[in-house]
Amino acid sequence: MIEGKRFYRTGDRVYRDATGSLRFLGRIDNQLKIRGHRVEPEEVKRAVESYPGVGGCHAGMADTHLAAWVKWNGAPPDGWTAMLAQHLSKILPTAAVPVRWAAVDAFPLTERGKLDTAALPPPLQTAGGSHDLEAPATAAEKRIAEIWQELLGLKGIARDDSFFDLGGHSLAALRLFAILAREWQVRVPMAALIQAPTPRLLAEFLQQGTAEPPHAASHEPVVITIRAARSAGTTEPHSEIRMLQVREAYWTAMEAYHPPRLACRVVLFRTEVADDKYDIPADYGWTELVDSLEIVDVAGRHLTMFEPRYAAALAKKIAARM
Repeated sequence: MIEGKRFYRTGDRVYRDATGSLRFLGRIDNQLKIRGHRVEPEEVKRAVESYPGVGGCHAGMADTHLAAWVKWNGAPPDGWTAMLAQHLSKILPTAAVPVRWAAVDAFPLTERGKLDTAALPPPLQTAGGSHDLEAPATAAEKRIAEIWQELLGLKGIARDDSFFDLGGHSLAALRLFAILAREWQVRVPMAALIQAPTPRLLAEFLQQGTAEPPHAASHEPVVITIRAARSAGTTEPHSEIRMLQVREAYWTAMEAYHPPRLACRVVLFRTEVADDKYDIPADYGWTELVDSLEIVDVAGRHLTMFEPRYAAALAKKIAARM
């Protein structure tokens, strides 16, 4: 302890090694970390047990997925996983809604009367009702599952898992669109991901080779299109699907917007692009806007191009073109 310093009870179990560094051992509670969010299994358990007809629940990890084992007072109703997922989505954060489910007749106990988690059946159901969690079958499905694993930090993605149920958000969707566009040479509109949110359905869309039809030229102000997207549909105002709707409307409007050509010369000082969320044109779209364009590659990335280590070289290149 250091006098005058403030300490926080984090719930982490650690020990101090010979060098004085703290080594993490685990948690003193059962708190889980799901996609960067801290989730209390007991909170998930109470939320599931608040649903009519549920007699008990255990929440925990199954591989890299949050799972729930549910005991019903009687036979599980049809579509129970979707009903519980919808119920939890109203009272818990998205990360705290299980994506794997299993119904049990009773919870197995150890000799000391504690829950025997090792004896629980594998949670093979999803919110969509899939019972067998089929592995991706085709080459396209396997590649999509690999991309999702990288984007979402998950393992064992099934061919009928929903991108949104697994925690897919608007920024991950944009990165997904960029990768699919590079590898399949087809524009994937936001509506396609909403209508085909699983590896099986999305692979079928890609194999059809159906690109989005080109938009008619329009000079409608971009802001009007964005406002329309914000008020369109029946999705929740701050849901990930609504965010995708707004981003898709922005994308569509910018493609349709054609400003007048500028009779001038532009010199573009281009740094290395480290962000792969978007497919950025090499000329940043300037070729279509100006009569004369020169692209000069400079050291650094975005704002770091102005750091002292790069400034002298940058200044020389600017001076040579003035």
